[in-house]
Amino acid sequence: MNGSFLSTQRLNMRRTISASIAFVLLCILPTVTDRAELRAQVDGAYNTVAYDSLDPSPQGSGRYSALWGYTAPDGREYALLGGFTGTHIVDITQKPIVEVAFIPGPPSGWREMKTYGEYGYIVSEGGGGLQIVDLSALPDSATLLRSDTTHFRTGHTISQEGEWIYVHGMNVEAGFNQGTMIFEVATDPLDPKLVGGYDRDYVHDAMISNDTMYASMINDGRLDIVYLSEDRSEATYVTEFTYPGAGTHSSDLTGDGRYILTTDEVGTTDKTMKVWDRSDIDDIIKVGEWTPEPNAVIHNIRRVDDLAYIAWYTAGVRIADISDPINPVEIGFYDFYEGESQIYQGCWEVYPYFASGKIIASSTINGLHVFTFDGSGTGSAVVTILDSATGEPLPGVTFELPELGRTEVSDQNGQIVLAAAAGETPYRTALLNYRSGSGTLELLPAGNELEIRMAALPMRGVLVVIDDMDDRGEEISLAAPIAYDLTGRPEAGKSDALMINLQLPADSSYTLTVGAWGYEPEEVTIPSSPDSTTVSVTLTPGYYDNADLDLGWSLSDPEDNNIGGDWERGMPVGVEVRFNNLQATLEPFEDATEGRTGGLAFLTEIAPQPGISPGLADVDSGSVTLTSPRIDLSPWAEFPLSPIINVSLWYSNDAVPFFPADDKLYVRLSDDGGATWVDALTLSSGLDDWTEYSITVGEFVDLTDDIYFRVVAADSMEQGWVEAGVDEFRVVVVTTPGVEEMVLHTHVTGMEVLPQPSAGNAELLLDLSEHLAGLDVALYNGRGERLVEIYRGDLEGGRHLLEIDGTGLASGLYHVVITAEGGAIRRMPLIIAR
Repeated sequence: MNGSFLSTQRLNMRRTISASIAFVLLCILPTVTDRAELRAQVDGAYNTVAYDSLDPSPQGSGRYSALWGYTAPDGREYALLGGFTGTHIVDITQKPIVEVAFIPGPPSGWREMKTYGEYGYIVSEGGGGLQIVDLSALPDSATLLRSDTTHFRTGHTISQEGEWIYVHGMNVEAGFNQGTMIFEVATDPLDPKLVGGYDRDYVHDAMISNDTMYASMINDGRLDIVYLSEDRSEATYVTEFTYPGAGTHSSDLTGDGRYILTTDEVGTTDKTMKVWDRSDIDDIIKVGEWTPEPNAVIHNIRRVDDLAYIAWYTAGVRIADISDPINPVEIGFYDFYEGESQIYQGCWEVYPYFASGKIIASSTINGLHVFTFDGSGTGSAVVTILDSATGEPLPGVTFELPELGRTEVSDQNGQIVLAAAAGETPYRTALLNYRSGSGTLELLPAGNELEIRMAALPMRGVLVVIDDMDDRGEEISLAAPIAYDLTGRPEAGKSDALMINLQLPADSSYTLTVGAWGYEPEEVTIPSSPDSTTVSVTLTPGYYDNADLDLGWSLSDPEDNNIGGDWERGMPVGVEVRFNNLQATLEPFEDATEGRTGGLAFLTEIAPQPGISPGLADVDSGSVTLTSPRIDLSPWAEFPLSPIINVSLWYSNDAVPFFPADDKLYVRLSDDGGATWVDALTLSSGLDDWTEYSITVGEFVDLTDDIYFRVVAADSMEQGWVEAGVDEFRVVVVTTPGVEEMVLHTHVTGMEVLPQPSAGNAELLLDLSEHLAGLDVALYNGRGERLVEIYRGDLEGGRHLLEIDGTGLASGLYHVVITAEGGAIRRMPLIIAR
């Protein structure tokens, strides 16, 4: 981040600036790619029915943007869809819908249009002024009559009301302070006459009702209410309202004009539909707020009677009953974007004004969607959930409504109050230690009541006992408490004793992970049983941490001076940035453990939800430090081969090429308890994925009993996004210090692995005094996993040279393990260094 922007309220300012940067980038570079794939057929539909869809330029460059509808004098219906290189005109009167004309325009990811009579008026951020299109010959053709640049070159949005069109957010040279230009089009639709304008500040978009304009001042975080004279020659500022973190993007009114509905595309405020009571023009107050999906960004809103149709980017088109504006009720949706994230992808615009009842919406990714809404009214119900045995209310029950895409939770009285489209809808119930249930709920216009009873599961006690001797027969010595986690259950924590007491359902088995710093985590199965169960766990000495257990790492240091971006241990949610042909992942979507999803990692300020805007959860203007617990490597001080630390790192600092790559990620070691530190690894460039690194400890510090490992992510004062992660930490040792491995077969007279270290390929030199049967030679990693088979079979006496192919292996310490009939022969180290 740019430190010069930061005030004493640094954290709040950081988020505001980050959001502003994201919006600036959004307005410069169009998004054209996306991580999530669209559904082949829309299945995110509630009370809506797909009619047809069309991607008129699937091989074209850039995204789609706004759209509008047009009904010809003969009753045929058309969609005008903004594409990257022009406007697509699509006949939607019948299936299949077809493109009947294309109006070329300057390349732009922002294109808007409105109609008056039999003419279309188009503006874009790419230039071309006001394009005027003759629609009278449809469906045969549409003709671009002129591109009028007399008054402006670029326009961000365009509105139409009565005999006027309003162009907003023009180029600076056009004047009006990038506000609004008003043109009269009734006299001569081919030569609109500039009659007035509004020049207080930049206007992003505006809605006009009778003699009043509601101007969305997105850059200034407010909505202006403006009086328009009868001939529109004068635009007089009346009042405004603002709110913390506002990024007012668009608005509409309720039918009676008392309430203003606003949306916020940017800013730090929640991306909700906000409801404002304007009955007192001098004291406009927020009286309601609604969102169907907290992680999605709202965009445009259109009202028809008591229904609000809202383009909500990744949440699609949302239809809300606003007959009670203070309490909107969702009664339909049509979601053609797969995934949930706070990004500017998905539904851009919705047009619900066709007499046929068809609704059209634009997808930034794949064009035009046409659907219908069944018009269901609102129904409601009160659900009460009780314990079937005691009759007591059950709070905290998860009540899932899959067709509505909603999940509710029962309150302290076991109740859930629901409002949605009238009719039947299925539900599912879930509560810890209770049997799950399902059924059908009827929502009635006059309300309904439903009582659900849930049965408690039979429980049993489970005692997990950790052996006081490790697998080598040595007494367990804990430097930190035992940590444990139960897969699929909330039970996780620490125990100061070598035992863990659990209460679990009797009819299910579970996987428990147990570990402590200085010992390998162990997984143990707890079988189903009607009776109390005792489970034993034997620990193996070693240093390994995949972050799934809390083994006592320090997440900060007194010398840290960052603004946000603190280290956390948690589940990655993913943060991406997409502009033009650039697509980069700033925060990972998964941890580094292969073959598993849902694992934890150490990450710098995990985003609060998937896909949050870049810059809202990164390291800013300082450093953040992650430090391991103490590591004792003193037994290896005199051993020929030093222990190696293998660790997976995530680092992003140069994902966006126009930000300077001036930040660093440091990996440091200390052998004196943290009094002094040595840099073992420094990264200046970001990584494309989790990347494993191997650090030979003895090359940097002495092998003492007071070693610490740390990772420091440092952000400069320049603008940029910095994210870091640590996972899969392991200390790999060659063998037990001071103990020579026995040769159980006297036939082996010599063994050697060369070269040492190797760049990948190596050779095993093996001397045998006579024939040896059942020989097995393989390469293993430090976790005991077999990776490469070197030789299997019999060998005659003599000298043998066996090739080891390690070309696909990462740098680190491996072991050549040799066995034969009768037992183990020997394990030899192989160090791969690239």
